[in-house]
Amino acid sequence: ASRLDRNLKNRFGSAAYAAEELIALSGQSAPCLSLH
Repeated sequence: ASRLDRNLKNRFGSAAYAAEELIALSGQSAPCLSLH
């Protein structure tokens, strides 16, 4: 986590946690979109 310079002490339900989840989901969906 320190190499990525990200604070991973986000609590579930916070805006920071939601942003982190959105980034993760967008990264997961990118390969799927390229297959179509």
